[in-house]
Amino acid sequence: MTPARAVWLSITVLFATQAHCGPLAVPRAVRELVPPPQRCHDKGEFFSVDGHRWAIVVNRSVSADAFTATRLQAELLQSLRLNLTIVDLAKSPIPQVGYLAFGDPAVSPALGQLAAQRNLGAKLARLSGQPEGYVLDTAATGVLGLGSTGSAVFFASVTAAQLINATANPGPGKHDTYRTPAVTITDWPDVGMRGY
Repeated sequence: MTPARAVWLSITVLFATQAHCGPLAVPRAVRELVPPPQRCHDKGEFFSVDGHRWAIVVNRSVSADAFTATRLQAELLQSLRLNLTIVDLAKSPIPQVGYLAFGDPAVSPALGQLAAQRNLGAKLARLSGQPEGYVLDTAATGVLGLGSTGSAVFFASVTAAQLINATANPGPGKHDTYRTPAVTITDWPDVGMRGY
């Protein structure tokens, strides 16, 4: 890669981050996401994710969602030693607090109810026609990743893992608690094939 090309790519990435999320308007963890999300809203607060009270929640009868949960569980265990259990949404309700829930709200009514409680309906409606588009909403009660396809749900989980990994800075004596920003991210690919 030529130096001119490297500079052009750096400027493009910086501009994309500024255009979509604002360089200083969101926490550092969001600015460091790769690729940068299309839209994000910073709620101005942080919350803690820990391995003792948090769980990954999916409908395991949807094979793509089951794969996403297993991959996210392995990623967080390997990178942070954060050991989260997987809860099957078809057999158990979503916990009141401490969940990383992923899936299609049209397939799992409990996710649709959570989306309505968090006022995500308009954001989800804007993603119609975007098979890899997703909404990721993080809050102290839990993380909610929604999409209409398996790949959209997978990309929501990748972003969630990046957010938690980017804030992996546990305090003294806290080996498995991570301060994570409360944000709402709406993302979809600019082109038909995702690339990094």
